[in-house]
Amino acid sequence: MASYLGARMPGAHGIAISGLTKATEGLSYETYIFEVSWTEGGQPRRQGLVARLQPLHGPVPPYDVGPQFRILKALHGTDVPVPRPYWLERDDSILGAPFFIMEKVEGEIPLPWKSAGTSYNDPAQRELMAREIVRVLAALHTVDWKALGVDFLPRSVSPTDYAWREVRRWEAVQRENEYLAEPVIAEAMGWLKARVPSASRTTIVHGDYRLGNFIWSKNGRIAAFLDWEMVALGDPMSDLGWMCMKCFQGHTGKVNGLMDREEFLRSYQATSGIPVDPEAVLWWEVFGYVKLVAILTAGLRAYMDGRRDDVRLAIFEFDTLSHLDILARTLGF
Repeated sequence: MASYLGARMPGAHGIAISGLTKATEGLSYETYIFEVSWTEGGQPRRQGLVARLQPLHGPVPPYDVGPQFRILKALHGTDVPVPRPYWLERDDSILGAPFFIMEKVEGEIPLPWKSAGTSYNDPAQRELMAREIVRVLAALHTVDWKALGVDFLPRSVSPTDYAWREVRRWEAVQRENEYLAEPVIAEAMGWLKARVPSASRTTIVHGDYRLGNFIWSKNGRIAAFLDWEMVALGDPMSDLGWMCMKCFQGHTGKVNGLMDREEFLRSYQATSGIPVDPEAVLWWEVFGYVKLVAILTAGLRAYMDGRRDDVRLAIFEFDTLSHLDILARTLGF
């Protein structure tokens, strides 16, 4: 890493890497956090960096670090807070896999299951988070993506194209990896295909927009949104439906444990100016469970087949049963 940075930081001398740690979050891309120190112009300098590596044997291929790097580059400097990206490297001989390097953003990642004393457990901070998570999502969905030059993302050719592409993709993942046919998924697929929503507009969609994927700063703001591996051009209602899934509520009954569903949708519409279609939000919520079960099924299959040795994948069978139960209840099966 020191050699790699040395070739890309003209004027930097005595580059040294310290504090290298592998982040435990995430089950596909590997993330390494470290500090780099050097001397430049006779002055000592230091900066935190993050390297994100493309997985060799991830549960749901194909993987590509390119779109993540490019969307960070496009969004950096807009009202959507993201880490500043520095370098994209596709030569897998350097670290064993393609990777990109971005700045380390200071703050914490709020999670409802962390110990007491975190920002999430402070009611005043949760109220701020609720406003911020809506503000950033509205900024993402209203940014002029055509001016940003994100044509590297697949573009929909019709108002239903994005929904159909997502259904076909995750149905294929589920079928490829399941050990036994799952009746609830089959029923849900039939429900989804009979009700495919028509998007009123195309925006950048995050694909995994939720609590746990952003860095919270001490000044009560979202400092950076992370994990752009499922970014796309699609229906903004898809991010709303994902946010509304019960599996992200814990025992609170609130969207991401932060606010009531109606309050969330009302606040998003007022902030973004984009009309909310409740039926489309429900469709994308139901689809979210199908997608999540497909991801869990693929992770479990990768572990059972010996392609991955991450023991966390072994518990996906139990997670899957929980999501199938919620899905069945949501559809009234």
